[in-house]
Amino acid sequence: YGSYGGGYNPGLMMDVSSNTGGVLGAFGSIMALVGRITFLVDSNAAALHYFIGALLQLLERFGSMYSEVARFVLGIVFRRKTGKGETGFEKHWPAGK
Repeated sequence: YGSYGGGYNPGLMMDVSSNTGGVLGAFGSIMALVGRITFLVDSNAAALHYFIGALLQLLERFGSMYSEVARFVLGIVFRRKTGKGETGFEKHWPAGK
């Protein structure tokens, strides 16, 4: 950034009072604004992604729960009697054993 004795002087690189400095300053401000807007859009896209993922997981869990409850209820409703008051479960799980 210069010789051993000198420090960094931004005035040596560009004259701030010139027209070029004003244009570059305005361009820098515009880029900072675009950067902030881009950050907000990216954050909202990530939040939307996580929300939709959680909603899909919830719907999937509800669907599997619904199928288990439906199978249980239909098993109770359409239980067939096999003879002398037996329901058919006794051959798989004998009472008293």
